[in-house]
Amino acid sequence: MHRGRPYKLLRWQHDLTERLFGWSRPDGRRRFTRLNVWIAKKNGKTSWLAFLALYFLLADAERRPGCYVTSATGELAEELYTEALALTDGTPWRRVLDLQRFRRRMSCPLNGGELRAIAASAEGAEGLKGSFVVLDEIHATLKRKPRLYGSLRYAGSGRRQPLTATISTAGDDRQSLPYRLYSRAVGIINGSVIDRHTLAAVWAMPDKPIADVTDDDLRAANPALGEVLDLDQLRDDLAEARSSEFAADDFKRYRLNCWTKRSTAWLDENCWDACQAADLPTDALRGRRGFVGVDLSGTLDLTAACLVVPLEDGRLYVEPHFWLPARGAADRADREMDYPAAAAAGELTLCDGEMIDYGSVGAWIGGLAERLGVAVAQVGFDPWKAAELAAQLAGAGLDCVAVKQGWTISEPSAKLEALLRGVRLIHRGSAVMRWCLHNVEIRRAPDGKIRPVKPVEKHLRIDGVIALVNAIYLAMFDKGAGEFFCG
Repeated sequence: MHRGRPYKLLRWQHDLTERLFGWSRPDGRRRFTRLNVWIAKKNGKTSWLAFLALYFLLADAERRPGCYVTSATGELAEELYTEALALTDGTPWRRVLDLQRFRRRMSCPLNGGELRAIAASAEGAEGLKGSFVVLDEIHATLKRKPRLYGSLRYAGSGRRQPLTATISTAGDDRQSLPYRLYSRAVGIINGSVIDRHTLAAVWAMPDKPIADVTDDDLRAANPALGEVLDLDQLRDDLAEARSSEFAADDFKRYRLNCWTKRSTAWLDENCWDACQAADLPTDALRGRRGFVGVDLSGTLDLTAACLVVPLEDGRLYVEPHFWLPARGAADRADREMDYPAAAAAGELTLCDGEMIDYGSVGAWIGGLAERLGVAVAQVGFDPWKAAELAAQLAGAGLDCVAVKQGWTISEPSAKLEALLRGVRLIHRGSAVMRWCLHNVEIRRAPDGKIRPVKPVEKHLRIDGVIALVNAIYLAMFDKGAGEFFCG
């Protein structure tokens, strides 16, 4: 970019700009009101967004245009504002702009419009009437603040032809709202999703091992290759990535635009999928000893119970169930998971009101014998929170065992990992448990012990995993568990 010279679009920028403004509806308005773009880093997306922001501020013929930019951090949003400022440097446009640099704002008195970087806050975004709204790096922004998407998506309501642009590099959480938006973009491109008002573009390498990456893959994910990116430099970065697992994940995300798994993640939910079997004989459990692990939340949050039954063939049958207060469950779906769908599938009970019904938890455990023919040998629980339920179950004749959390559960945690990797579990499916397996992280002690822990994002629940580990703990120390827990 040179002072006073016209901004020259890169090939991919020219293509998207032509498609964005080249289609119109019968009434003359632009066809597209949403833009959903996924592209690797350093391909020129910030300069293109700045170019679009200036167009909407100065040349779109909108009355009092409102152009708003937000990102995961204030620095990223400020970078886009600074880029827009640089584009006007040495041009006649600078003379018609009123600059307030300390507020990251520029305005155009001729049409009453403004371009402003705003905080990534759903509350702060309420009430904006945006003709052009940008959510940059949404893999990070919306992962932390998913409500922001709803606030800004409809900020253009009432405008004649607004545009909401989401643009990002791939992230590391396939259960998040950003991944759903990425999947939607892919669906629009391949025709599986019909959305006539969203322009979608994805440049990414098909998911494959880092050892198999070719020059063609580098070109597929980096449309600015040969213009602002150098192939030899990408090859050098690839060679470095092949020498380290952590470097490989970063390279796949930032240079190849591939979704990866969090570096702190512990278990692979795909292994859980591989263990699903809908054709388990109904009499396979009858008469066998079962063990139930419980992880009770406070009265307002997710609670989990999990049955495990060692089978004759050496596998472990797993059946989890979950409870959540009904009030607020639908509102939590975007930030956490689709609880109403899980309830409809029968794997979660929505308790009336705002509190968990511990009586319902006890009834589920007590009903296992009649429903499955399983003899529940023991129920394991964290003594810190389950005294009330333990007393209730003990009164019903069940043997309740306190399972202290911390390094005490290292051995059953390691066993769970081995069972999943070896496809030695069997279950009938549970989206909530799959979500918990995706979320759980691991902490390691210097002596090699491990224990499951929650991620930093507190809305990501792991209750199902803790209940499963508690159940495995009981089965491991039961003399009647058989050969399953040997080795």
